[in-house]
Amino acid sequence: MMHRKQERRQHGYLLSFIFPSMLLLGLYIFHQVFPLGNHTIATGDMANQYLAIMTYFKHNILHPQNFLYSYQVSIGGNFFSVLAYYLMCPFNFLTLLFPEKYIPLFYAINTIVNVGLIGLTTYTYLKKSVFLNQKLPQTGTVEKWRLFLATLFPFSAFFANYMHCVMWSDAIVLMPLVVLGLDRILYGNRNSTWLYWGGLTYLLISNYYIGVIVLIFLFLLTLFWVIDQLCQLNWMKILKKGLTVLGLTVGSILGAGVVMWPSFLAQQNVAQAQMPTKNLFKPVYQFQSFWSSLLAGNLAPDGKLAPLIFTGLLVVVLFFSFFFAQKVTIREKVLTGILTAALIASSYFLYFYMIWHSLSMPNGYAQRESFVLTFFMICVAYRGLLVFENHSPLKVLLPIIAAMAVLILSLQGMEPGLFKCNQALQIILILMIFGIGFSLMMKQISAGMWLAMGVSLVNILAYNSQIQTQDFNAVPNNAYSEVVSENQTVSNALKQYDHSFYRVGTTAQINECDPLLYGYNGVQTYLSQQPTSETDYLSALGFYQKQGWIRWSAFNNGSTGMLNDLLGIKYIIKSDNLILKATEQIKSMPTYNNQANVPALKPVLENKHTVVYQNPNAFPLVFGAYDGHGHDSVFNGKYAYVPESNPFIAYGWMFKRLSGKQWLYGIQPGFELIARKHAKTAYAQGYLNSSGEVYCYITKPQNVIPGNQQYLPIEVNGRKVARYSNRNVYGENGVIYLGHFNKGDHLNIQIKNAEKDPTLPKDKIYVAVENQPMLHQIRKDAVTGIGKINVDGPKIKMNTTAAFKRHILIASVPYDKAWQAMVDGYPVKVRKALDGLIAIKVTPGKHNIQLKYVVPGLKIGTIVSLVAILTMIILEFFKFYGLKKLHQMSSHKKH
Repeated sequence: MMHRKQERRQHGYLLSFIFPSMLLLGLYIFHQVFPLGNHTIATGDMANQYLAIMTYFKHNILHPQNFLYSYQVSIGGNFFSVLAYYLMCPFNFLTLLFPEKYIPLFYAINTIVNVGLIGLTTYTYLKKSVFLNQKLPQTGTVEKWRLFLATLFPFSAFFANYMHCVMWSDAIVLMPLVVLGLDRILYGNRNSTWLYWGGLTYLLISNYYIGVIVLIFLFLLTLFWVIDQLCQLNWMKILKKGLTVLGLTVGSILGAGVVMWPSFLAQQNVAQAQMPTKNLFKPVYQFQSFWSSLLAGNLAPDGKLAPLIFTGLLVVVLFFSFFFAQKVTIREKVLTGILTAALIASSYFLYFYMIWHSLSMPNGYAQRESFVLTFFMICVAYRGLLVFENHSPLKVLLPIIAAMAVLILSLQGMEPGLFKCNQALQIILILMIFGIGFSLMMKQISAGMWLAMGVSLVNILAYNSQIQTQDFNAVPNNAYSEVVSENQTVSNALKQYDHSFYRVGTTAQINECDPLLYGYNGVQTYLSQQPTSETDYLSALGFYQKQGWIRWSAFNNGSTGMLNDLLGIKYIIKSDNLILKATEQIKSMPTYNNQANVPALKPVLENKHTVVYQNPNAFPLVFGAYDGHGHDSVFNGKYAYVPESNPFIAYGWMFKRLSGKQWLYGIQPGFELIARKHAKTAYAQGYLNSSGEVYCYITKPQNVIPGNQQYLPIEVNGRKVARYSNRNVYGENGVIYLGHFNKGDHLNIQIKNAEKDPTLPKDKIYVAVENQPMLHQIRKDAVTGIGKINVDGPKIKMNTTAAFKRHILIASVPYDKAWQAMVDGYPVKVRKALDGLIAIKVTPGKHNIQLKYVVPGLKIGTIVSLVAILTMIILEFFKFYGLKKLHQMSSHKKH
């Protein structure tokens, strides 16, 4: 009998995992998610970043040095901050079982598991919490409510909208256990601390961003407890337990130092909106939108998201019921009300809102702290079950339901944008069914509870299905598989063809993260952690125009031949129309253009839909530079990104400093952009004063996004050369290659569909001719005497020969103070050359050279983590044996 009872108790844990998992699987089946159809769960940043980052992780599990520094992040960069933010969940190792084209399927399985685990940990907290279960009878009915509420949490509005942010869910799984650990310390009689510090440490390591949000929530919960104890004058308990929580929290933060400190240092290089000095209490959204979000999960009419706290109407009813439960003390009701108001205010006022996000303004994903508010609401709703212990609970429940109905009708009348008429009627109908269900429950009829729960579950699942209808259509599986399979095959073949270090450009991209996706070195990456200075530098070099707040990059088929060569773009992957169309189907910032923006190419490899061209003039990763002095030194010059200036002047100075040669670019006067209002074609005409490769650049102001409704084809003398201003903004917006022309040729440059771009009349066009013979000579001089170059993650090893006559070596990787250099075993200073690349001074002749990137903060962070975790383990060990010895002594005295 005892065994059966214990077995029934364990069923709750299993069911709390199975119910949410099966419900999500049902949604996948309904929406025909692969392998049950052609849809995938990839949308938003999962399509734009996570698929590529996870594929990179899969490719480099056996090459961990590439997790420290990667040349697939722009032209090189610290990858550890990316690893720390996106990839710390051990579940990711299962990617080894999935081919590259099936990574969306891996994420789907990962999400199903996460939903189940969040249900499990939420159920565990509701069941084990000392505080929440005060005065609440532990009956079978309460057990069913636990399962119900635990199932609702992973389907709340936050997860419905941000389900594709898998790394957040990976961490949120742990939050209920951490809160349970805090509950045990503050409210329990046992001296149990391991769950709190262990869970918090791992949560911070798993995703430090979510960890910081949880830390703030833990502070608020602890403050709630302190005020409660102050009301009871428990000074010693506050001192003892308060110091325990403080010490364990600090220990957990130090224990996660291995990811938090390097990530903090890396994030300092990324420009973000900082805490304003004025209007600190400016509202983040219109407050009436809060009710719309709470009761229906609607978007705010001002275009921003109110807190994503919708988790079904039944939770709201139980939440308000808490404040009328007779067994709840007035003190608890008042303190809970204050904490509720504080949480709402923290999402409403700008100052408090930015505190959740480490004093910065998040881009693209609003109200990321909403999962905390939802969890809190579910916990209060669970305490609200005490209303059923009232003598006449219907006297509370029915007025709450009626008040909610009146509120909905009032808001629908005042703000038509908050609720649609049919939506308001639907909500009122659901509330009426709840009233019927509660009435049935009062007569001891279990059907009433099942009716209320069932309708609420349908309510929340219908909301999820509505959100996913759009999300699941973003990346069709057949298009993704086709593009990835083709490009992965080509990338692998290219690695077999050429084992040296080189960079690759492509004419068709799923998005700017393609280098991470296929494993080639590129000059583009769409990553939140990419340093702003690096994006600005590549923008200044003409690879793309940085628009507004957009801080990531697109290859856009290259810049000028000189800059393509300088950065070592040795191969161009050119796709046919079938791949271009499949790429367009994947709605993920695609960038494509059949025109290869690099002259003098020759085909070297061919696949079913792809041809690989080689650029014979590409520089190696490391090359020699002219030892200029004063104004001509490579260590001088500022190549700042000024989108409305003539870039060819800066490029000319750059190569003059690099080589000591004469002017490389012939600036062409007389080309003026004529873009009359409402005219279908803008144009510029003129004659060339020199022969060579011709480029143009059309200016755009920094914060003006190009016309994005339609492609703007560019034609030169009737021949189409590019698609300017792609309709998804990330198109051909850098330097544009027009072709080879001779001195005296007339150029008629036309931009079609000009009326689609309202800024064109204010733009300028710059045209320049590149001297290819001089460029070839510059390259020959730069590579003379450069020996074998070996690249292994954060290390670059090379040698120079007796033929080396220069005094400076430049590596085409971004300058960073973390680079260290050794020449023949002796350290030398790493300098900034050409305003963005690393360089060292050497003497002519033979040398062995090593460049090494040391991730800032990683060493000290690792030491601090090891010491902190080891210290807490030792303390737990002594505490365990101390308590065991005390128990033995107590037992001995009794005998």
